[in-house]
Amino acid sequence: MTKLIKIEYRDIPNETKKNFKNEKHFECYQVINDGINIWYFIAYDNDFHLNNKYIYPETHTFKSIDNKEAFDSISAYFNKPLQVMIDSNEKEIIEVLNRVGFVLKRQSFEREFKFEDIKKLDENTSTELNSFSKGDKRFDEACLIALDQYINNHKEVSPLTATLEEFKTILPDQVVCQIVDDRITNLSFIEENELCYLSSVDMKSFESFSNSIIKHMFKSNDSIFIEVDSTDYVALKFKSFFNDNSNDSFDTYIFNRSTLTE
Repeated sequence: MTKLIKIEYRDIPNETKKNFKNEKHFECYQVINDGINIWYFIAYDNDFHLNNKYIYPETHTFKSIDNKEAFDSISAYFNKPLQVMIDSNEKEIIEVLNRVGFVLKRQSFEREFKFEDIKKLDENTSTELNSFSKGDKRFDEACLIALDQYINNHKEVSPLTATLEEFKTILPDQVVCQIVDDRITNLSFIEENELCYLSSVDMKSFESFSNSIIKHMFKSNDSIFIEVDSTDYVALKFKSFFNDNSNDSFDTYIFNRSTLTE
């Protein structure tokens, strides 16, 4: 029988402490099976996604707690699905995740594209871009559209639990929009050379908007940085306008007890 005991960071043995970061929001646990200490693991919460319990991806943890029953007990202890976010190159941990019942739910791609990476740029297509800053009525309208997009992108992985006002705190102070008939149809928030929270309510015009914002960004930047989730069809469409030769990703795995007990 697997038992969990919550402990303080200082109670982790010195020889294993080096494997963990000591951050205030981390919770430390000792895992005991049939009276024998197996290992230690660190869990934490994401205030924007409180439906899942996040487990820190440390190699020794997953090599030591390498069975479905243990993770079933951990999930039962928190009464939540477990979530692990990990670099796709961490093959050893990912092998354990797959073996014990975690499911790959999302891949996230961080990419920095240069002008020569563009597949095709239509110089004859031009969409008027409108820029708004925090405090503007249009900025607030863009926030609502981005929130709706964010909710939709995350609902099958880890649903959003934050409010609109909390969501606004993570948004950059500038947004660029396309407006048709006095309505925002496409948008992207901008911070330096990064485009983020790309959103669209009219995908038919998104390519034209993307064409214009790419030209706009390269006027003042040598590169464009974007983070794209595999669950985000808008950002994936934008990424498709560039040549991308990398397979690297940051992956999200979910362990749900119901899949093991049905």
